[in-house]
Amino acid sequence: MSGAAIAAIDTDVQRDLARRAVEAAVAAGASYAEARLVRQVGQTVQADRSSEGESHGICVRALAGGAWGFTASPSWTPSEAVALARDAVLQAKDNARWIATPVELAAVPVAKGAWATPCRIDPFTVPIQEKMDFVRSTFGRPVYRLADRRLQWMMKEVICNRTERVVATSEGADFVQQFYETVTDSVAEADFTEYEIVAGVPKYTGRTGQGNVAPSLAGVGWETVLDADVWSMGQRAAELAYERMLIPVKPVQLGRYTLVVDAATMGRLIDVTMGAAADIDRIIGIEANATGTSYLGRDPLALLGQYAFGNAAITVTATRASQVGAVTGLPTAKWDDEGVECQPFTLVQNGVLRDLPTTRAQASMLAPYYAKAGLPVASRGCAMSADAFSPPIVQSPTLVMAPSAHDTTFDDMIRGVPNGLALVGGSVSTDFQLRQLTVTGEFREIVAGRLGAFVANAAVLFDSAQLWKNLTIIGGARSQGASHGAWSKGQPAQVFSSCVVAVPGIFRDAAVVDVTRTV
Repeated sequence: MSGAAIAAIDTDVQRDLARRAVEAAVAAGASYAEARLVRQVGQTVQADRSSEGESHGICVRALAGGAWGFTASPSWTPSEAVALARDAVLQAKDNARWIATPVELAAVPVAKGAWATPCRIDPFTVPIQEKMDFVRSTFGRPVYRLADRRLQWMMKEVICNRTERVVATSEGADFVQQFYETVTDSVAEADFTEYEIVAGVPKYTGRTGQGNVAPSLAGVGWETVLDADVWSMGQRAAELAYERMLIPVKPVQLGRYTLVVDAATMGRLIDVTMGAAADIDRIIGIEANATGTSYLGRDPLALLGQYAFGNAAITVTATRASQVGAVTGLPTAKWDDEGVECQPFTLVQNGVLRDLPTTRAQASMLAPYYAKAGLPVASRGCAMSADAFSPPIVQSPTLVMAPSAHDTTFDDMIRGVPNGLALVGGSVSTDFQLRQLTVTGEFREIVAGRLGAFVANAAVLFDSAQLWKNLTIIGGARSQGASHGAWSKGQPAQVFSSCVVAVPGIFRDAAVVDVTRTV
């Protein structure tokens, strides 16, 4: 591995290719066409090894006769761009014979210019050896040591990604975007062997333990790593691992509990029940044979402005901003792949579904609702693709749950619960309609307003249609946290990052079960 920096693409050359493809598609009979060139580079750096990957391609999407055609290739040549454009138009004309409703695109201002994720240090300008040295410097380094315990924190790896997109459309759009992502994966470990001192001599008591926690950082550039106080974070994480080893563990008791969930768990619940469930592709059935449908129903016009989640305290906005408070949003962009400038919009207001993430074609489907609500018929800037070989589909932006006006924290909530359970780092699994939820994670009992033993083999069951009706309290702004994840959708499958900024909350009558029971 040379460690040489990976240069960005020559955008002038790629923009010329995109324009050539669009012109060829229009000449072949397209009423609308767009061409996109995408280059993706990635690095995974560990203490003793590193790996790199790169992919690039060009795609053309053409509209003819009210239907779409789509073609793609890894070859960045003028002849290939023209051939792809012509083939996309032929495909669209053939598809037009079978469609029931022609595609209608909502109007959009012409996008021109260049944009990049705010990034102070491009991670690909930092030599790989320097990154490896940084990771190696943390490896196995103790952060705290006593006679009876050893605590250490280490960075396992750093993952760096950069995506470059060049887009041109027949409406005159011509823009370039660069997206950065830098993520660290680290672990804190604690080992201890207890002794007692007898006549000045350590004597083994027979008690040993080992535990770990896994802190991580997510950001946009190498500054994510350099600016973080990684040693303080590592020491606290290792001490937390040690503290957790000393806490007793008890088996789960089935029943209904008052459940306090942290911000990350709340974010994952929102991601499923209001993010994925409000995906218009799921609602209208496009995803029925891929990732499934939505418990919300099949008619978006019957849902918008009418479907109530059952709790007026819930307001959720959608944004592609790169920063939400102290949280770095992963689904970040200035324009989507159709050239729509991404603007924040309200998804849920006072517990009522108010809007949906859409593309230009899907926005036209919602025209009756927008007219009634006094809103312009416009895409919400959510048409994105995972790579150059996939057509744009809806990707949910970063979702932000509005905090309570009261400055209530997770710890405050625990102190206010006489008896119940606390859940940290919840992971949600669900069915094909996103209705039945099973949430696992780290459960601890709450006794007289204080955390007690860990509860083993516990899970909580929720019904999405009833979930938010049982939410009684949400946290304030100081308790905000984030959950990061990924969703797969489409055929062939595309994988998109997801990010939800949320606050902790309390649910009443949560059904807790034992995951080891088979009957």
